[in-house]
Amino acid sequence: HELSQKIETPTGSFWHAIMHRREGDFSNAKYWFRRVGSHDTLPALAARVDTLIQQLPADKSLFKLTSGGTWNGSAFVDLVEAVHRDANDARRKTVIELQRLEWRTLFEATLREASL
Repeated sequence: HELSQKIETPTGSFWHAIMHRREGDFSNAKYWFRRVGSHDTLPALAARVDTLIQQLPADKSLFKLTSGGTWNGSAFVDLVEAVHRDANDARRKTVIELQRLEWRTLFEATLREASL
């Protein structure tokens, strides 16, 4: 969290948002997702997520994640918060898989940025 807080770029804001979401500070996570703006990875992440969720039963909360062809971090925060409140939520495994996909995509982008 401290590291991401010091990176004043869209990528740093993305990592910072993820840290707040993991801490259960959902409103602050949404604030930091708004600070991300239009990050280069958002359309690619949305495409990856679309591929994953197309294999699942229809669920409005999942379709909100990629509306407009881009990743909606705030919608994902809302979904994580809902699943966090209900340990028996059937979407729990999907949310964990989506989080892994989000991290993987952002790690790849961070590595590309670091190598420039």
